[in-house]
Amino acid sequence: MKIKGLSGNALKVIAAITMTIDHVGMILFPQTEIFRMIGRIAFPLFAFFVAEGCRYTHNKRKYLGTILILGLIFHGVFVLATGQTMFNIFITFSFSIMLVYLLQKAIKEIREGTWQNRILSGILFFGMLFFTYLFTSLFVVDYGFFGIMIPVIAASLTACGKEKQLFS
Repeated sequence: MKIKGLSGNALKVIAAITMTIDHVGMILFPQTEIFRMIGRIAFPLFAFFVAEGCRYTHNKRKYLGTILILGLIFHGVFVLATGQTMFNIFITFSFSIMLVYLLQKAIKEIREGTWQNRILSGILFFGMLFFTYLFTSLFVVDYGFFGIMIPVIAASLTACGKEKQLFS
């Protein structure tokens, strides 16, 4: 028996709708919590799509660059409009993408690389992990350190049994 689920496009629509409800609630109805509760559905869905993006993209630099540049542009607009310096979800996901790619590199080096490359890639991954933790300790970032780690964990979990696809 084959079980049918939601398609990727259906999940994207759900994520977009729940995000919109969250933002409408935050701006127009800040005292009504139901909007924000519905909106909390969006983040794990988008985190899943970031993990999938890391898995399937053919141009890793372009994917990371696009998300990072959007994050910096939106951050600048947000600071100018509100005076607040909180970093947005695109910055959160930029850190996630960097960590996923560094983890992919480290795993590949562990499997195939020289001992020097194994050590270097491990240092790069754990150095970025420490920098990310430090950054989120010093600055307000959407969903904080654990929000950054959710796509990294999702990417790692989707790799179980599919190592050649994700970590090659």
